Amino acid sequence: MFFASLAAIVTPSLIIALTAVALGGSPSDGLIPIFILYGLIVSAAHFVVMGLPTLTLLNKFNLLKLKHVISAGFLIAIIPTGIYRWPLPDGQFIGTIEAQIYGFNVVKNINGVPTMWGWLIYLKETFTPGLLFGIPAAFAFWYFYEGNTAREPN
Repeated sequence: MFFASLAAIVTPSLIIALTAVALGGSPSDGLIPIFILYGLIVSAAHFVVMGLPTLTLLNKFNLLKLKHVISAGFLIAIIPTGIYRWPLPDGQFIGTIEAQIYGFNVVKNINGVPTMWGWLIYLKETFTPGLLFGIPAAFAFWYFYEGNTAREPN
């Protein structure tokens, strides 16, 4: 289970590094190692704080299967972002908050109350880490976990 856990921690950092290289970055400019280090710290914290307890529960109830691990990885990635980005109604705020989504100017918030566009932007920003990092990390964990359990003698 050690290599599976390590794979789950390293996968988001690899995705960040490959994305940075695909967008024109080079390892010599110094940003990619910082991105990798940041990705390792964040994914290790996610894994230790939320991943290990979830895996313990899944293992205890004999639910350590691909669909459960993928769902757990997605949820583990979106929960902190969802809490951080939650559009709290603020009675003190008067006016509008505007944003751009796909080139269109939209109103996210009117007098502290989120609009439909505000909720859609919230969902987009919340689900993105789950799709980009949570599901691939969960699949990497499951792949190495299944590979190790298939080779273990009975």
